[in-house]
Amino acid sequence: MKCWTTIGCTLLVALWPFVEPATQREPEVIGNIERAVKELDPEWACERKVVPHGEPGPESPRGTKYEFVCRHQNRTLLIWGLYGDAKSDAEKELESSQRLQIDESKPLAGLGDQAYELGKESFAWINFRKANVFVHVQAGLNRAQQTEESSTVQVSSAPLLEVVKRFAVRVAAQIPMD
Repeated sequence: MKCWTTIGCTLLVALWPFVEPATQREPEVIGNIERAVKELDPEWACERKVVPHGEPGPESPRGTKYEFVCRHQNRTLLIWGLYGDAKSDAEKELESSQRLQIDESKPLAGLGDQAYELGKESFAWINFRKANVFVHVQAGLNRAQQTEESSTVQVSSAPLLEVVKRFAVRVAAQIPMD
């Protein structure tokens, strides 16, 4: 990097410790989320998945996408998120998720800036936004491990919603308020 003036270089050096662009903070936050997810409940085997990035459309939210898949017994937990370039990106993603979901989700207080939850027979999810981060946490039955007999058994959404809330709260705690 070249400094064109002595004053410019002095200002750059003096202000550098106070500058924290999203690109510097983003890997730390996502790394903290990954650690928290893996440490929360060791019974759940969690791994981070690579999310392919294409060129977003002109109105699409911008940012870094991340995904974790966790498995325990016959249940699967998915944590998908967008670390938005700006707060408006996370707001767009939450709005889009609510528009795409044809459901009876209801607002959920106390989790980030905005949150919604839904629990059904064999799945539960929470969508929330905190600062410039959107997160979708979903739990359901792992269909690949079900037997013909167990596929007819109804599973209450209450234990699934409890798991989803536990992970959502842990993820939200890793996201700083900007």
